[in-house]
Amino acid sequence: MITANNVAGNAFKFVEKNQEYENLITKEMLKIPGNTYLHKGEISPECRNIMLGSAIEYFDKVFDISESKEQMLEFAEGQVNNTRNKVAKTAEAFLKKHRM
Repeated sequence: MITANNVAGNAFKFVEKNQEYENLITKEMLKIPGNTYLHKGEISPECRNIMLGSAIEYFDKVFDISESKEQMLEFAEGQVNNTRNKVAKTAEAFLKKHRM
């Protein structure tokens, strides 16, 4: 989980230098809500929430160059009521900044 979150949290750095991979990486980030994350062998909604927050932070950094703006906005809209307060606030800030 820590490794996955570090990858998600730093993926924008790779995209900054290799913009041709933005679409591929963004598509994988958009899959996060359907992924299952485990902690000590048990399903962990909290680990999933952490990954959701990292994805929104990634979206914020690549939004201007992305062709997936609408999907990113929908993703964030789905997280404004997230049980993890930080994720909900991150989603709200993202939407406030990027809604057209």
